[in-house]
Amino acid sequence: MKSSVHPPSTQRTGAAAPATDCYAPYGQLIKMLLPRAVSILLYSARGELLWCSDGCERLDLRELRDAFEQEAHDEALTRGTVRTTTAGGRAFIFPLSGATGEALGMLIVEMPAEPRRGTEDSMITSLLGPVLECLRDRLDLAQTAIDQADTPFDDLDLLVRLDLTSGADANDAGPLDRLLCQCVQHFGSSFGALAVPERDMLLSAGGDPHKGASQPPSLPQDYRHLLAWAQLHDRPMLVNRASAQGTQGPGHKLLSCPVRDAHERVIGILALFRGLDAADFELRDVRLLELMSRKAASALNDQFDPLTGLASHRIFERRAQGLLDVLEPPGVLSLLYLDLDGLQQINDAFGFTAGDEVLQ
Repeated sequence: MKSSVHPPSTQRTGAAAPATDCYAPYGQLIKMLLPRAVSILLYSARGELLWCSDGCERLDLRELRDAFEQEAHDEALTRGTVRTTTAGGRAFIFPLSGATGEALGMLIVEMPAEPRRGTEDSMITSLLGPVLECLRDRLDLAQTAIDQADTPFDDLDLLVRLDLTSGADANDAGPLDRLLCQCVQHFGSSFGALAVPERDMLLSAGGDPHKGASQPPSLPQDYRHLLAWAQLHDRPMLVNRASAQGTQGPGHKLLSCPVRDAHERVIGILALFRGLDAADFELRDVRLLELMSRKAASALNDQFDPLTGLASHRIFERRAQGLLDVLEPPGVLSLLYLDLDGLQQINDAFGFTAGDEVLQ
């Protein structure tokens, strides 16, 4: 609860965080996006401490919150600001407002005091964008006394609870299949696809047929156009109107996000489709699907070697075991094993770049 008197003896002492942990998943998501975050604090519109990652509100951060609240009427501060803490770190302060402009609360994320690139502040603000949208919705529900449990599947559930590492089977596309199906379900789409030609991967999933009467786009021709567009522009594509010559195909609304490899190169697309009679895709959908495309990229990087594009050792073992398990009747399988002799000498003599070229 909010405390009007703060003990002067220590910078670490302040208001204790409430007993409820309903906001803890939001803090976990922020820590996933910003592993170096030092402290995370969430306040209500009345200035009450709703949740704190440290379990206790620091006096210096509280003073930054109070000072910002007095200045937040400034148009330049309505989207947040960055302040320096007493320890020399950076406190990212974001006011949270409802659709009609009413105050819902405030989020503070403290980053450590260390050298940084000039663009890092804007990058951190951009990464937190989808979290802020989810927090606004959660606080808005709480403020209007609507139980969050009534929502069947909110944005935070999709981001935090989707575990792509558990329940894997012999099919290495299993985690990505789950991700795609969850996206189609959550976004209320009639159809979805994950296309990564370099990995010889084209996954598709159909949603509720009542979400749109349209037929799925042709495979794989439409995805080649979408991938080419993503590689050229390196950003999401949002189409809510039918076009006579559009890449979304006739009778579809489209939201497509690039999927990037470990070197930030666009190698695929994650696309969702809705019928023309369905609701439009919104900006928050774009931001959320971008995060899901990063999850897809992370799963791909875990399953495939970024240098050669070949399946990783773990995925290869799952594939081999899957073949052995379903082999009926038991027969003979052959395995071709290739080894490169003298690779260390190539690396020593010509550098690792030359060794990578030999591997490729």
